[in-house]
Amino acid sequence: MERAIVIAGAGGQGVIFMGEVLACAAMNKGMNVTLFPSYGVEKIGGTSKCTVIISDDLIGSPVTDKIDILIALNQWGLEKFKDKLRKDGIIIYDESIIKKQGQVDDVKLIPIKASDIAITHNSKLGANMVLLGVLCSFTGLFVEEEIFKALSKTTPSHREESIKTNKKLLREGYNILENKKGKDK
Repeated sequence: MERAIVIAGAGGQGVIFMGEVLACAAMNKGMNVTLFPSYGVEKIGGTSKCTVIISDDLIGSPVTDKIDILIALNQWGLEKFKDKLRKDGIIIYDESIIKKQGQVDDVKLIPIKASDIAITHNSKLGANMVLLGVLCSFTGLFVEEEIFKALSKTTPSHREESIKTNKKLLREGYNILENKKGKDK
């Protein structure tokens, strides 16, 4: 199994942190992983992207032309990378911010009102955690406890107070697809 995941958004949305949590969870599980962050010169508001490749086998390069999963936190992230998805790829996007997803053939679209959910937990910047929970729930890559452990390990000491809220947001992400399934019936 190898999964190439691109997380794309703006500086300040936690794009790189999300990638670090994923990479840490993969390492904790004994998997091979590469983390390749990229961001513009602006600290907040500029472009931000992170490529995470997770595999059971050796990884040849941290750079890839085709991705399996795109997590888009803003319109730029969606537009820039949607055409690089493999057939049957997955796009998980923040529907609170991205109003128009455009045409994408042979791809599973998962719109989540992540920013709206984060705000209900008094977190303006927690959409990344909601989307991370959705990713893990949908793909089965990591169970909640594996992500919680990685979150605790990668959160800087000066942000430890955010762990409790981030765990709630991750749990919301894990549960949201189950809640949607129940409403669709």
